[in-house]
Amino acid sequence: MVEKKGIPDELIDALLTDYEKPADLLGKNGILEQLTKRIVERALAAEMTYHLGHEKHGRVTNATGNTRNGTSKKTLKGQHGELTVAIPRDRGGSFEPRSAPRILDRCDSYTSNEGEHHVQAEKSRTSV
Repeated sequence: MVEKKGIPDELIDALLTDYEKPADLLGKNGILEQLTKRIVERALAAEMTYHLGHEKHGRVTNATGNTRNGTSKKTLKGQHGELTVAIPRDRGGSFEPRSAPRILDRCDSYTSNEGEHHVQAEKSRTSV
């Protein structure tokens, strides 16, 4: 079993540099919201790189010539409120993000199952 590394204290200290009150941590645009957004968007970018088989601005190596095609916004609802993230798109329209699936709008937690990461989510109630 691979031992997971903890978050270094130096990183936590750097994140808390301007901390003055609880709202700085948990409030709108607080440290927790910013960190969650950056992590989700970084995971989505990694998923896209894996899907396409090449880095952003890298040489296209897939047989279809599929490439990135900007992003679209998606609002995820979770236990700490709403979070708007940028979901990457591909020209072929075949990218199905696992970190923030298209048909889901609620993201409560991540669970691990034999190395696979799944989002526990609930279907959007806006569909007819």
